[in-house]
Amino acid sequence: MIASAASVLFVASGLTFGAISFSQQPTSWETPGRAPAQEVADPHEGPFGAKLLYLEHSLRCSCGCNLDLHTCQLQMQCGTSPAWSRRILEELERGESEEVILAGFVADFGKSVLMAPPLEGFNWIAYLLPSTAIVIAAMGIGLVVRRGVRTPRPSGVSPTVSSEEWTRLEAEMRGIEEEE
Repeated sequence: MIASAASVLFVASGLTFGAISFSQQPTSWETPGRAPAQEVADPHEGPFGAKLLYLEHSLRCSCGCNLDLHTCQLQMQCGTSPAWSRRILEELERGESEEVILAGFVADFGKSVLMAPPLEGFNWIAYLLPSTAIVIAAMGIGLVVRRGVRTPRPSGVSPTVSSEEWTRLEAEMRGIEEEE
């Protein structure tokens, strides 16, 4: 209890571990003896921002993380994704189309660099198999449910009872009641 009260007073006084208040801490990555950090423009906000983002999401980073370039650049901070993003941006600035840029990466690194397999040859199975499996499973479930709802009739029993069978049945029921 005393320790928590002391920590509350410590934080409330505005002190940090180094006895510098929060307002006195540097707000950028400035370090004594080093030049202040330069403001870097975000290339995703420029004239090629949407195309750059599309291409970064279309390509898989080769650092081993299995993420797309954009996500790897933000989360993993590897050395590959920024270089590839610069290459994409340079090619966009030269006027290359998205298809040509993707084809260049495929030529350099193979089809495994694409996040989605191209729609050709054996790759069609990757696109058709999940939906086909869902349809077949739904049909199977429907058949099982439908069979469970129907009640099977015993074989050899007629669904209608004739009047003479009915009178015989009533007589036997009365006989059973009288015995009891």
